[in-house]
Amino acid sequence: MDVPVPVIASALKPLERKACALFDWLVSQALPALVNDHDDIDVLRMLKAAGLVEVDIPDLNSQDGAVVQPAATVQALTQEGRRWRERRGQPSRRLETLVGVVEKR
Repeated sequence: MDVPVPVIASALKPLERKACALFDWLVSQALPALVNDHDDIDVLRMLKAAGLVEVDIPDLNSQDGAVVQPAATVQALTQEGRRWRERRGQPSRRLETLVGVVEKR
């Protein structure tokens, strides 16, 4: 089944906006910075896979029968990440591909 390009692009927008907002927040922080929010940590996984940030994300662990995601530590913004921010109107192809994979889940 072929999905029209505008449909795919509109599906990418919310996750791409979240990635942009998180990256912008990181720019304003002294690094290393801790990130506790589970959704933000998922976005950090994509930013890391796209080569835009250097981040340590601990494995999930179990605590009293519940799955716990410890805080992630953003160590640095990469040169590629800074270039991506400068040309924000043209998203990173790697990030765009990763967003597409996550949205399909």
